[in-house]
Amino acid sequence: MILFGLVGGGGLGSELIVHSLPSVMAKHPEVAPEDIRVVYVDSALQRKTFLGMDVLSEEEFLAAPATTRYFNIAIGNGRIREEVAKRLEPSGAKPISLMHETTDMRVGSSVGDGAIFTSRTTVTANSAIGRYFLCQGFSYVAHDCVVGDFVSFAGRVCCNGNVHIGNHVTVGTGALLRQGTEDKPLQVGDGATIGMGAVVTKDVPAGATVVGNPARPLSSSREKKA
Repeated sequence: MILFGLVGGGGLGSELIVHSLPSVMAKHPEVAPEDIRVVYVDSALQRKTFLGMDVLSEEEFLAAPATTRYFNIAIGNGRIREEVAKRLEPSGAKPISLMHETTDMRVGSSVGDGAIFTSRTTVTANSAIGRYFLCQGFSYVAHDCVVGDFVSFAGRVCCNGNVHIGNHVTVGTGALLRQGTEDKPLQVGDGATIGMGAVVTKDVPAGATVVGNPARPLSSSREKKA
């Protein structure tokens, strides 16, 4: 029996559960669907089932019988995803990517373990994406980009070519990152947050939050209004 646990029973988890069985079957085409058990892993849910799936605690998930144990993490916050991964991976659970059938993954690009790509997402040529990347509907990563670990894209993010994104970066719905160049890629530092609808035309320092068009630090935007 192959066991797959989707960590997180919130709204994102309810959207992603439909990708779970097809993603495991794609990795194990020799296994019949009835030999794959899909569950939610969420100790906070005060119920035994959710959307027709069993709900287990992390302890129950790790103790349940399985020949192979996979998981992914349906939590938008990249730092929390990292905490969960650090708990589960040493216990023998393996991260598996969830990829919608409409995802367009071009030749020459690479993606780390535990990624999530929902419908109508795209990664074009020669991009390198780290572990546990979350890419939601209609977002894309264009050519020659480098994306770190535990990065989160909301829907309709436009990440154009030659953009380098650090670890734990969050990009809001509809944000646009302008194209860099091979000798001077656009840089987004570790832990930065790009607000909903922001248009990023300049480098974003590590830990900064930028909003607006053109994107500017959040503190500057507040000072301007004052």
